[in-house]
Amino acid sequence: MEINIDLTRDDYADFNKYYFLKKGLKKRIYLVFVVAFILPFIINSGRPFDFLTYLTNVIIAGLVFGLIYIGGMTLALKRTRKLPSDNGSILGMKKFIITDEGLIEESESNKNLQKWKSIKSIETNDNSVFIFVDNVAAYVIPKRFFKDEAEQQNFIKTIEDKMKNAT
Repeated sequence: MEINIDLTRDDYADFNKYYFLKKGLKKRIYLVFVVAFILPFIINSGRPFDFLTYLTNVIIAGLVFGLIYIGGMTLALKRTRKLPSDNGSILGMKKFIITDEGLIEESESNKNLQKWKSIKSIETNDNSVFIFVDNVAAYVIPKRFFKDEAEQQNFIKTIEDKMKNAT
């Protein structure tokens, strides 16, 4: 089974958005809460503790740090769209081939074999299928290159079966 795709900057940006919002959001929310609860202690160190003042400072710190973090994340996501080189190995025409040995990715500049046991997960969003090979790295296959939903589901099921049977 094989599929030919043309990966665009929009596809790459979609992957980064998926990763930041789906995979890393929980850690980022915890970080905002930790900062919001610790920062008031640091700011008010040496002063008598007043719960109402502390609570007010927690809310202000959470809002300020949260807004700064969301703004920074938004800027970072916009910049990641520009990261891949036009003539590099991320964007452009690719062919993915499912074999017994693994998933082969071919492009004009390279040919990679990803063995089944090294694939971490296969996930989807509205636009793409993501084949994760590491915590932050995945092959991106836009759904528009599948003939229909049945072909897409067959592709995903085949990969999942190969992953389960990997030695």
